[in-house]
Amino acid sequence: MSRAREPTPGVYAAGRDELGYILFLVMLFLLLLGVIAGTVLRLSALEFRMAGNEQVREQALQQARGIARALASNPVHFPLDLAVGDSLCPETAACARPVLAAAPAGNSLPEEVSLDYRVTRLGPLLAPAPALRLQQAEVSGATGWRLASYEVQVVIEGTQVGLGSARVAQGVALLVPADGV
Repeated sequence: MSRAREPTPGVYAAGRDELGYILFLVMLFLLLLGVIAGTVLRLSALEFRMAGNEQVREQALQQARGIARALASNPVHFPLDLAVGDSLCPETAACARPVLAAAPAGNSLPEEVSLDYRVTRLGPLLAPAPALRLQQAEVSGATGWRLASYEVQVVIEGTQVGLGSARVAQGVALLVPADGV
């Protein structure tokens, strides 16, 4: 007669009805790991798109700043006879004087991107100038100075084709001799 063997103390002996639970727990753990991996993948893809959008927006902003700087550096764009509130704009736009030349060279934009730029005269027509440095007052024969203020506005719109958009406004103040106006 053989005797049934007794389990060794300290060693776990699984019963017949406990054998399927380990497989179930492993499958549940793998499912949880899969959900976490999918979430991490979606978040990293979203962050990648956000970084790309920021780069495109920054590029559009730099182009708009360059165009505004180029327009502001040309004194022809700031006539003193322009009425307060009137604008100079490209020949293709509708404004008081559509006379501005095409966008400054070196700022090439794709055909799909719309570009609008204008120079607007701000009021008052001529404001008193702040006190000048002594060197400037000594080298000029003018008896007084006034300021003429303008605003250069540049709008780049390329969101329809995924190229970003930007809006830049830059103020310009011209120092005008008081006796020359």
